[in-house]
Amino acid sequence: MLDKLSHADFAPTVNQHWSLEDSDGNTLTLQLLTAVEKPAWHVPQLSPRVPFLLSFLGPLTPLIPQGLYILEHPALGRLEGVLVTPQHAAGNLQDGHLYQVNFS
Repeated sequence: MLDKLSHADFAPTVNQHWSLEDSDGNTLTLQLLTAVEKPAWHVPQLSPRVPFLLSFLGPLTPLIPQGLYILEHPALGRLEGVLVTPQHAAGNLQDGHLYQVNFS
């Protein structure tokens, strides 16, 4: 299912809350801050969709390590095996930590 998703699927959920579930069944709430297309990355013969990047704001604690997670939103359902990457270089915000998900 992940390979069928596009930027247009996520854009309506910007500024909304998502649930993130880890392999132990723990759930955290994330807020989708941005959903941005990355057409410069696009090589049509390698992928039928234009790559896009999602940026999320997570809680101050715990810090979510890079890994595969289940993301869930009422409009899109459960998305299993999503690679979430902490953005340490971007720094921490007062309200939480930044995370990114790349779809290529």
